[in-house]
Amino acid sequence: MRVFTAFFAEENEPANGVLQFVKRFWGSLWDIIKLNLLFLLCCLPVVTAGAALAGLTEASYRLASDDGRGIWHDFFQGASRHWKAFTLYLMLELPLGALLLFSILQYGRWLAHPAAAVAGALCIGLGLFCFAAACYLHSVRISDGLPLKKALKNAVCLVLLGLPDFGFLGGVLILWWLGIAMLPYSLPAFVLFLPAAAAFTSSFASLRTAARYPAG
Repeated sequence: MRVFTAFFAEENEPANGVLQFVKRFWGSLWDIIKLNLLFLLCCLPVVTAGAALAGLTEASYRLASDDGRGIWHDFFQGASRHWKAFTLYLMLELPLGALLLFSILQYGRWLAHPAAAVAGALCIGLGLFCFAAACYLHSVRISDGLPLKKALKNAVCLVLLGLPDFGFLGGVLILWWLGIAMLPYSLPAFVLFLPAAAAFTSSFASLRTAARYPAG
């Protein structure tokens, strides 16, 4: 797997991760807002959601790695190159995401039944693992352009290697959880930044994990 060798070229110590994230996120905030609006506009026909997700991932990945050529260019380059793959990813990920959300919401009720509680815990654990793998999968596709089988294998490897960076992925999950739980009051956040901010954070975590390990 090719990794992101230029990332953290100057400061690659784990202790610098949060500071570098805040610095890069703050410096990219206006671009993140523009990217979010572009993503939502391109999702309006619904059938173009996969292409919009590809564009969002490409542009946020370039922002996180600080090597973009502009939001407009990166978004439509990603959409044109990866729309088929991301449409497939979306079809696979939406049911898994719905299952994870359902399991979390229902888990309190399942606690009264030991067998259901164990099954629910396993379901939530599997869902969280799939969520992390999906975050890495998107960035691996953008970085390496691998077919699904190889990209998924590399994404799973990054999940297993990326435990120190799970705080960033946890931030992604919290963003989505709060956004969904606080609807309709969170609609302004969805419109302004939430999907793009989540994609940026996910890309940052993927780059940070991959930068720890030699290419292979």
